[in-house]
Amino acid sequence: MRCLGCEIVFMKPKLSPEDLVREYAGVVDPVYLDNFPARLVTFRRGLARVGRYFPPGARVLEVGSYCGAFLQVAEEVGLDVTGLEPSAWAIEQARRATHAPVIQGTLDDLPKTLAPFDVVAAWDVVEHFADPVAELQKVNRALRENGRFVFCTLMIDNWFPRLIGSRWPWFMDMHLFYFTRRTIADVLERAGFAIKESMPYLHITTPEYLLRKLGTLGLPGASTASRLVAKTPWARAHIPVRLGDIQLFVAEKTRELAAPAFRSTGSNGKSARHAER
Repeated sequence: MRCLGCEIVFMKPKLSPEDLVREYAGVVDPVYLDNFPARLVTFRRGLARVGRYFPPGARVLEVGSYCGAFLQVAEEVGLDVTGLEPSAWAIEQARRATHAPVIQGTLDDLPKTLAPFDVVAAWDVVEHFADPVAELQKVNRALRENGRFVFCTLMIDNWFPRLIGSRWPWFMDMHLFYFTRRTIADVLERAGFAIKESMPYLHITTPEYLLRKLGTLGLPGASTASRLVAKTPWARAHIPVRLGDIQLFVAEKTRELAAPAFRSTGSNGKSARHAER
């Protein structure tokens, strides 16, 4: 774990940033697609809750756009959205879901000519960053003056992880950081942001998918229950999950940051690459 501003950010052992990017570039996750319709509902509800922070026709960058669910929903409401995603497999899925352009890579691969954006969004991404402060500083530089950063992330000081301890389902190797209220505010302040609003994140899933995921996390009986539920009419029902251990934040850019001393060619060692539809 690491101390930031005299508060503890819980951190798991991690790969180097370069190795981490290579790992994500090779991700293939067909199970994710089984819950895609529920994810569309999740993003429609989420965007409705924070839609006032997205100006009409706003230019939006989604960091970690994965298979394109948010991109599709953003297009539905008339936003000018661009995706940024390291996984080649996920970009192929996004092409089937949206007309939005998707850049393959990380924030280091974002062409300067595309900035500034009105809003940068990142859903379940910040906990994956090898260096959250450095990455959010890049988000800052991609935003216009007073632009907004809308994101959700894991909160380890919530009652639910405190109650169940090591059985908390979000303890995963891919999650490098777990934040508290004070540490996320500190990280944002260091990156030139201030929190405007926060609220529990509402996630929509299905009984069959939820049980299957719990089974992969080692919950006894969950895999068997998932197979049984899959045979029922309720397997694809939409159920809301909102425990507060995932929090939705709206942060506003409060200051401009100095440009880095040199422009990186990208974390993959190559110049920015575009994967257009």
